[in-house]
Amino acid sequence: MDIYNVALKDKLNLFEISILVQLEKNKNHFIRIEEISDDILTQNYIRKYIYGLVKKGYVMKHFSKYRINDFTLTCTNGQT
Repeated sequence: MDIYNVALKDKLNLFEISILVQLEKNKNHFIRIEEISDDILTQNYIRKYIYGLVKKGYVMKHFSKYRINDFTLTCTNGQT
């Protein structure tokens, strides 16, 4: 995924971009928010922004775990 183009296209903020970068590092694996950050305050921000990424189709939710949507991984030039 070209996160830079995705960020420009959908005007993602730094938190959303950071979440996508962390999920990109764990391609095809679901991860829990606690695996991204140990800090409770940061986890609350992650929850807030990850729901927006789910709505935009960039992130897939499975119970309380998340991963980048498979379709997004195969896109180019920020197209979803």
